[in-house]
Amino acid sequence: MIRVLFVDDDPLILAGLQRLMRRFSDEFQSEFVTSGVEALERLRRGSFDTIVSDMRMPAMDGAQLLTRVRDEFPEMVRLILSGQSPQESMFRALGPAHRFLSKPCRAEDLRTYVIRALKVRDRLANRALRALVGQVNDLPCMPRIYKELLEELHSPRGSIDRVGHIVAQDVAMTAKILQLVNSSFFGVPQRITSPSQAVCMLGIEMVKSLVLTVSVFSQFKQPSDDAIDIEALVQHSLVVGETAHRIALQLGSTAQDANDALLAGMLHDLGKLMLAAECTEEYVNMKQLAAHGDLPLWQVETTWFGTSHAEIGAYLLSLWGLPNSIVESVAFHHEPSKLEYATPVVLTAVHLADALANEQDTAGKTCAESLLDADYLVTAGVDAEVYSALVSAGEGCL
Repeated sequence: MIRVLFVDDDPLILAGLQRLMRRFSDEFQSEFVTSGVEALERLRRGSFDTIVSDMRMPAMDGAQLLTRVRDEFPEMVRLILSGQSPQESMFRALGPAHRFLSKPCRAEDLRTYVIRALKVRDRLANRALRALVGQVNDLPCMPRIYKELLEELHSPRGSIDRVGHIVAQDVAMTAKILQLVNSSFFGVPQRITSPSQAVCMLGIEMVKSLVLTVSVFSQFKQPSDDAIDIEALVQHSLVVGETAHRIALQLGSTAQDANDALLAGMLHDLGKLMLAAECTEEYVNMKQLAAHGDLPLWQVETTWFGTSHAEIGAYLLSLWGLPNSIVESVAFHHEPSKLEYATPVVLTAVHLADALANEQDTAGKTCAESLLDADYLVTAGVDAEVYSALVSAGEGCL
């Protein structure tokens, strides 16, 4: 049973939420309180999976409440469910809230988001890592790219197209901007999976506010070079994204699936950024173990933490509300046969693209075939002839 705590100072709103949630009483155990103080008291008496809070409340607003919840109960999924609120107030909630939903909210939308996020969370057996991911507001971006972005935003001739191009060159910026643009707060009516499109939808003034005023892109928690080479990781991620896009098209995917493959490929190693930034010393040791034992880093991570960067990155993306096809492709890009349902083209494309890019990164010392899940590829219908055609399709990016 999933336990959800709803917080709103309006008893009529709470009564409406109570009626909505009755439909899912076999899945959700819901409780309702009218203030932030009451919410914190209730949380300290018993555990909950999710908190859903209004933004505008007296004494303690939603941003203040979720900040306290993030610090005291970091494993919880945190949502803002709000009507019209001043932009300044909503900006304060961008850090502590994983997701924004607008009033009135369809119960099915809330149910789908919470179930998906918790399903991915439950794959992380390590509760310390669950808490770590739950507390993440942002991830380190490349200093060079961040500097380019600031220069473009400050320039009197700054171009929204150029800003979009810059954001699309950085893994952390891409993940964060897509979290923001796909939230109800910005009122974008369609699903956005392109960082350039996300920037265009927000507009240059909104992006300026987010970057210069709210500081949505982290520049201050840079991991050591021993833990991770961010430039190399981003370059690898861009190559995997472009290669996955081409492979998906070669497999006969829809345009949407091909675009999802591009984004999933770009974000597939997002968990490495988080581990390097938050567990720097341990991650340096893991890299050394992998190098000395000639082992894939993800296997060392799994031995050390009980999970790998793939599941960690996927959980963060699920909290941030990215589409399920992207979350699952990130989660299973090393071991796609562990996915519980049929072989999706996005995952197939990312799995192949990552193996091919790793072969290139190691100058052929690592054979792509040795990194592939052969059983999965058989199920996906990728035989030797198809594989050869897919390799040829991706060669322009490698």
